[in-house]
Formats: sequence, C-alpha cells, structure tokens
Amino acid sequence: RASSSQSVRKGRILAFLGAKGGVGTTTLVLNLAATLAKEGESVTALELTPGYGSFAAQLRQSPAWNSSTLLKTGPENITREGVESCLVEAPGGFRTLFGPQHPEEYGEVAPENARALLRSAATLADYTLIDLPSFLLSYTTEVIQHASFLTLIVEQDWVGLNSGSAKLPQLRAAAGRQNGIGLAIINKTPHVQILPEAELARQLACGVVGVVPAVGDLLAANHSPLPLVLNRPDAAFSESIRQMARRLVSEPVPFVQF
Repeated sequence: RASSSQSVRKGRILAFLGAKGGVGTTTLVLNLAATLAKEGESVTALELTPGYGSFAAQLRQSPAWNSSTLLKTGPENITREGVESCLVEAPGGFRTLFGPQHPEEYGEVAPENARALLRSAATLADYTLIDLPSFLLSYTTEVIQHASFLTLIVEQDWVGLNSGSAKLPQLRAAAGRQNGIGLAIINKTPHVQILPEAELARQLACGVVGVVPAVGDLLAANHSPLPLVLNRPDAAFSESIRQMARRLVSEPVPFVQF
C-alpha cells in the first residue's frame, strides 16, 4: 500500500504580484494558467486577496463559492477536500478559486489560513498560480516564502522602475532569499518604448521571465470568457505568454537574454 507521501502529489507554487496596482497581474495569471493547461498540465489559479477579486469578471463567471468560504474558518478546516470543493472549472481548462465578490465577504487573510490553503492546493495540481495584491501583508509574506518562484510585474516606464525599486527589497526580505524572483515587464503604451527592457532589468538588478506587449485594445474587444491567449492565439501578446510559461516551468527558471 502506498504511503500518503507517495500517493498525494505536490505541485509547484508560482506567485505573482504587481509592483503597484493596475499593472495587469490578474490578466497575466489567467492567461498563463490557460497556456499551461493547454500544454497538458493540471493547473489551479488562486485569487488570494482580502477584498474584491476580479477573476470572476474576467472569466464571465458567477461563482457560488470563493476564497472567503475557506478563509473565514480555521486552518484545521482548510483541507484538501474542502479546497477542491470550492474550485471551479474555468473556461480554458484550468480550475480556479475565485476571490471575494461582495463586501460582506471581504476580510483579513490570516497567515496560518494562507499556509493551510497552499498546503492543500499544492496537492491538487501540477502548478498552482497565485494572484496576490500589490501591497505586502503578513499572509502575502507567507505565500512568498512557500512559492517556488515569485514574479514581480512592472510597467515599462519610469513609474515601473520606481515602484519596482521600492518593492524588490521588500520581496527579497520577505522571501529570505535573493534568487527565485524575476520580473514580468508589461508595456501598456503601444508603439512607445519609454524604457528599454534590458535597461529596466539592469537598473532593478533582477532577471526577466517575460516581456508582454501592449494589449489594451485586444482585451477591450475580447467579449469571450476565454483568456485572450486562447481566443487570439495569433497575437503577439499570446506568443509572449507562451514563452513566459515555458520559462516558468523550467527548473531553474531561465531569464530572458537581451
């Protein structure tokens, strides 16, 4: 008879956090999850936020259950079975745990609850992608410490440079390590390169796992519940996501060579 350690797998945890709000972290996470699922991996995307979660709006879903169902209990009640019962099959072939949808569901996430959630979720998929808010709280530190890799999302401009410069020392201190952290550079200004990717990476002294081109018009026109990488696989955005996904599943994670 197989032991529990042999019969229950443990997948990799990949965490994502914006240098500031509004950089596109949620869009990136959902498209990476869809890409990995299309490649045959089992994937769970978790929206771990104390406030409103936008997974549901992006995926055109109205979930009956969300993270507050689990996180308002004690850690002893956040079991593998409980987590699995709250996961929803998302358009795109992956499963997701949605964030809170209504004000009465908002609330602080206890670090011990986040730890229990990670422990259970990691046994349910090859890859668990976690969408974190841009501000650091005690529970986000818990996630960062347990993640196999952390991606900091920065915009390709001076605001991205300054916000990234402020955030990276905090993340490295929270993680207790210098490695296992990389940048995803997002260009939100079509046809304008305010700060070259290589220069941004050099000034931040951090490797780059992905460079994502401007995609605002495509997202605005995307009325499908499918993530854009599946709905518009021919777009430059989609190819950048596929390249980033290939890097993130490699061990160690290779950085972009400029």
